[in-house]
Amino acid sequence: MRALDHVACMSVDKQISRFLNNVVPDVKDEPRVAVAVSGGGDSMALCFALAGALPDTEIHFITVDHGLRSEAAKEAVLVSEWLEGLGIHTTLKWTHEGVDRKIQEQARDARYRLISEYCDTHEINALFLGHNQDDLIETYLMRLSSGSGLDGLASIAPVSWHKDLMLLRPFYDVPHADLIAYCQENHVEWVEDPSNDSDKYKRVRFRKAQAFMEEEGLTQKRLAKTIERTARAKDALDQVAYSFLDQLIVAQDDETVSIDFIAFQNLHAEFKIRVLSFIIEQLVESAYPPRLEKLEGLAFDITRDAPFRKRTFSGCLFEARPGDNVFVISVEKGRVPTKNS
Repeated sequence: MRALDHVACMSVDKQISRFLNNVVPDVKDEPRVAVAVSGGGDSMALCFALAGALPDTEIHFITVDHGLRSEAAKEAVLVSEWLEGLGIHTTLKWTHEGVDRKIQEQARDARYRLISEYCDTHEINALFLGHNQDDLIETYLMRLSSGSGLDGLASIAPVSWHKDLMLLRPFYDVPHADLIAYCQENHVEWVEDPSNDSDKYKRVRFRKAQAFMEEEGLTQKRLAKTIERTARAKDALDQVAYSFLDQLIVAQDDETVSIDFIAFQNLHAEFKIRVLSFIIEQLVESAYPPRLEKLEGLAFDITRDAPFRKRTFSGCLFEARPGDNVFVISVEKGRVPTKNS
């Protein structure tokens, strides 16, 4: 067992180094970075491995107390003690009057909002997250069960953005078991959240179902490879769709994008959907992409024979002007334009 643990430790340290050198080399030049720390084995392994890989960087370790478990405040104190000497630890408190539905989703949204605000205040551009290969597979299976399209099935990207904050997941292809072995080998303590074993949560049920899937040949390794290939296909489609978007735009400013109506109608349905999604993302600040079913319906209505009726969707106003051969997408009145437009 000790030999296996040692191999896992080498894998974790090498993965951090490989990620920093090959995926996000500029992050090593950042004066400070942040790490989201739940106190679980995954995030604690990330804290210690990252501290070893970035000895000259100021690291802010951020724990969010969601106020959903009585033990959370005490656990946050323990995390602060465990991380003493590695960097700056802060506990952020989510204040609310109780949560009775979609608990995990609301807690996640609050976590990103609070941490994003902290990073903005402290001029931090990069946030490291402890998501691992197991998380990617669970997310893939959950989205598959809900009928997600290609983008959703690409699961969790190793690099993504939350507004202006870069989200980094160096352990995206490292199994959870390796991270626990790393903690054991390095005497890193961690806490176990009892909700991680509760069948009331869909994610946990999918996690437990993987034992059956393994018996049928649907191994973690095969699922991870499928996610990798799906993400590669998504990136290829995005690359082509962005080139189409550049050709389609005839005018734009911070709150409006006008595209060539006929050229848009001649696109393949998949690229129509992606172009519309890109424009919405460019114009309106939102935590989530537009719902695929609604986006598919919008793309169909724009290009069918019947005249298009002006409408709002996902914070934008859509209007066809066939006489001018333009289709206009603008920010809906009262909505906040994105900072990146």
